[in-house]
Amino acid sequence: MDRTGTVLLWSEEAEALLGYPADEVCGTPAVELLTTRGDREAALTGRDRSEAGRSWDGVLALRHHDGHEVRVALCVRSLTDGVGRTGWLVAAGDAGRIERENVDRAMMRALSSSTPPP
Repeated sequence: MDRTGTVLLWSEEAEALLGYPADEVCGTPAVELLTTRGDREAALTGRDRSEAGRSWDGVLALRHHDGHEVRVALCVRSLTDGVGRTGWLVAAGDAGRIERENVDRAMMRALSSSTPPP
């Protein structure tokens, strides 16, 4: 996203997650994808933190192309290009899947640490 929050690039993975093709998303404000006023305010807070050189991580509800909500885990990082223009790198994933994977990893660590070696 550019510094105003407009989507500049859209990956195939983003399309798979939210159902929008790049030509429908690029050039539009990212907040258009958010489903609630509270999430829009959280995203703007994240934007302001990134402008200050910090990052923002959180879970927000985004609108899928077909209209249903998708809980998405976001990592927002500020970027500056070689000529001083600022923007944001936004990495996103299905929050439910990420939570399940984290639980699975924690369970595997617990099992491996409690099992005596053969």
